[in-house]
Amino acid sequence: MSDLHGRRAGDAARTETGWNCSATSRDRVHSRARTLAGVMEHFIDALRAAGGAAIAACAFGAGPCLAGQLPADSVLAQQATRFLTAVAQRQGLDGTLQASFTDAGGERMRACPDPEITRGTQRPLEVYETLQVSCPGTASLAGVTYLRAQITLQGAYPVTDRSIDRGEVITRADLRTRRGDLLRLPQDARAPIDTWVGQIATQRIPAGEPLRGSEVRGAQSVARGQDVHLIYEAPGLRVSNDGTAISSAGVGSVVQVKTDGGRIVAGRVAADGSVRVQF
Repeated sequence: MSDLHGRRAGDAARTETGWNCSATSRDRVHSRARTLAGVMEHFIDALRAAGGAAIAACAFGAGPCLAGQLPADSVLAQQATRFLTAVAQRQGLDGTLQASFTDAGGERMRACPDPEITRGTQRPLEVYETLQVSCPGTASLAGVTYLRAQITLQGAYPVTDRSIDRGEVITRADLRTRRGDLLRLPQDARAPIDTWVGQIATQRIPAGEPLRGSEVRGAQSVARGQDVHLIYEAPGLRVSNDGTAISSAGVGSVVQVKTDGGRIVAGRVAADGSVRVQF
């Protein structure tokens, strides 16, 4: 009996000791967490004093990392704006371009008298761009730095003046212009108004909507389901037949056609809209 009481007493003591150890460990963890939180708060306060709340958010992944704003009247900002305007013009975008820049590489290149700016891609211009800046011929400014640009391009773009049904040919009277930021449009909706005249709607287009390349086809191209005229050509031989396109293709591209007899053939779309099958 005394042995049983001894074991129970020992178990109780160990349980109490284990509980006390666990409580002590938790207290230490909580204390360290409070200390770390205090250090982080002081660090954030210091960052705010040094450069604002955005810098503090950047340090902890709570917001975008913003570099110094580039003055609009600086040589670098003006050169970058001219560069982006030229890019827009080469891409057929006619409008008034404005841009603001942040210098991702510090202020080093701002002293360059004649900066060289490149884009590093041929893709369509977007609202946010990153530009590469170098200063050839100036040894103290060797290397490359980067500008982040936020761009607007205010200009006119076409919208439908009425609902256009599938299969209709689009005329100039079907269109009107609207002004806005061209870079906010889908990339296949940025073409000038004359580009759309003579195109054929491949689906119903509601009134007041910007036109998109995916919604039209050329008058001389072939769309899936369209009746086409087949011309079979071989040396000394020319035979014609009719069929239905089972794929879509532009002029010069290959399209598959199902003949009236049920045979599948492949031919190239000609400028007159017929499909030429070579033997």
